[in-house]
Amino acid sequence: MARHIDTVDVQLSLHGGVKDLIKSKLSPSSTEAGVYKLSPVYLPVAFKYKCRGYYLIVKLSHEFMVGVETAEELQEKVIRVVIDFFHISTADIVKYKVVKTPTSKIRVRCKSGKYITRKIGGNEIHQDLVEINRFEYKNDYKLKVYDEQLAAQDIFRIASDTVNGADKGQYKYSNRTNCTYSSERNNHVSITCYFKEYERLENGDIAGAERYKGILRTEVKVKDRHLNYKKDVRDKTLANYFKEEVAQEYFTNYIEPVFYTEHFYRLDVALDKIQEYKPKTKEDIVVKQLEKDRVCSFLTRINEVGITEAKSEHDKKTLKKYFGIIKRLGINPLCYSQVIHGKEITIEKMDNFTLFINGINEDI
Repeated sequence: MARHIDTVDVQLSLHGGVKDLIKSKLSPSSTEAGVYKLSPVYLPVAFKYKCRGYYLIVKLSHEFMVGVETAEELQEKVIRVVIDFFHISTADIVKYKVVKTPTSKIRVRCKSGKYITRKIGGNEIHQDLVEINRFEYKNDYKLKVYDEQLAAQDIFRIASDTVNGADKGQYKYSNRTNCTYSSERNNHVSITCYFKEYERLENGDIAGAERYKGILRTEVKVKDRHLNYKKDVRDKTLANYFKEEVAQEYFTNYIEPVFYTEHFYRLDVALDKIQEYKPKTKEDIVVKQLEKDRVCSFLTRINEVGITEAKSEHDKKTLKKYFGIIKRLGINPLCYSQVIHGKEITIEKMDNFTLFINGINEDI
């Protein structure tokens, strides 16, 4: 599974010569004026340094956040990494605090709305309680060949029109194709699949596009209204949501109903697989020829008009039977075409790009 990373800013006020010492350990970013980044990356956190205001932008990993529930724990852990890496002491720091930025997914405040302060090394440090207002879980899949990009686009085309009250966005073929599900009525959770390289290019980030070349990203965005709704089940703490099993829970509930869990097959290959199927053991299902023909017609219809319309043409009992056969044979109902956007597709099977097991481990 690709590790979920979130970002907070740590605003530091430093004594005289310490600023130059920290700056000397950072290299300028070629894409952002006045921004410096740590090189090599120091896991499990990464830093950027802005000259004005002396900010360290800290990216937090699953591993780093284990056991962290309050801002006091968060800030002490972050400041310890800063001190250890830059070889400075608490006496070099005048004060620091976690601040919210427009891109931050973590809101920091105390219950009273005021700062809680205490003394460390004779210097005042701001300490607040941490409250989450948004979370994003993601899985990154590395495309093996260009045909996989076209196959994914075709899968987007025929995927379900709705999922858990969210509606599918308008679809069209292009490099920047997104498959999105959101709802104006229900601003709780949204999902999206997109090609990260082209998303970066659209934002003018050439270096980012190169870094994410060939990456197909699947995201579940959990919003504040949903977090509040789930409070009875799970408190809005970092410790509760920075868990792999929670990420898997959201992918199971929101991604699986759209993209299922089986491998994606080229339609002609899937049809041959069904027609050639013969049970090998007593445990294997028996599929009569008439059932094979009907299931093949169903998969072909999905490829033609999309799964929502194809399902609407059958009753629940028939659908349950068809999906049962398809699943037992290890075939995903979303089968991509032999020819996509004028190009003949050579790959016969594609891994399910939404599964954590097929994702890459992303460096922070």
